[in-house]
Amino acid sequence: MPSLPAYVTAHAGDAQQCVPLLVELLTGTPFRWTTFDRPIYANSHMWTNAAIKVEGLSLNSYDATECQLTLGDQSDVLAALDLSTTKGISGTVVNIWECWLNPVTFAVEATVKKFRGRIALVSIAKDAVKLSIGPYVNLARKPLPRWTVSANCPYTFKDGRCGYGGADVTCLKTWDDCGARNGGSNQVRFGGFRNLPPDGTKIVWKNGDWVLGSSQRTWSGGSRPPNAPPPRSTRGRR
Repeated sequence: MPSLPAYVTAHAGDAQQCVPLLVELLTGTPFRWTTFDRPIYANSHMWTNAAIKVEGLSLNSYDATECQLTLGDQSDVLAALDLSTTKGISGTVVNIWECWLNPVTFAVEATVKKFRGRIALVSIAKDAVKLSIGPYVNLARKPLPRWTVSANCPYTFKDGRCGYGGADVTCLKTWDDCGARNGGSNQVRFGGFRNLPPDGTKIVWKNGDWVLGSSQRTWSGGSRPPNAPPPRSTRGRR
């Protein structure tokens, strides 16, 4: 929950309130609308009053993970989203604030960040555009972690992890070349992985046996090598 301004804390329970929403669509040129019946200047921007409906959010609630926006005829919005590409639809950031106005003068008293998400789906009707907004952080969009290993040392020659401080100016980054430094004592700092298979080696299923793809050497006894996945059945395939 965000830290609430003093005005919001003092008037959250008032019987008479005026709290329109500010909706920001971060396309190349941002769109900024308000649900109020006239333009509002807030957060250093002018917000245009528009035929926009926000569903799924409640006043004084700040933990929603999704919502829906329904816009009137917004052909300029469709052009900005570039519906011809998936990238143009999904991922566009949407920010929504509560804008607390003085119920008598309609002056802006405070704004509270209410929601931050990304467009997940666009639906187009004859006279409206509906945007389904999902979480800002979507694990399905996160790349899986990768761990690359190499037989060569990844450290920069003579940096703190390498540890060599002699007169040599180059290093082949191999185990043997590292052993030639400091009488062999520098090998305790070697950052590569020894005894890796040759580059390009693949474990494949061929002719009913597990083999090394680079040299076609079979594993002893035709048994499955350690940590290798089971072969995929080809029964019934043509």
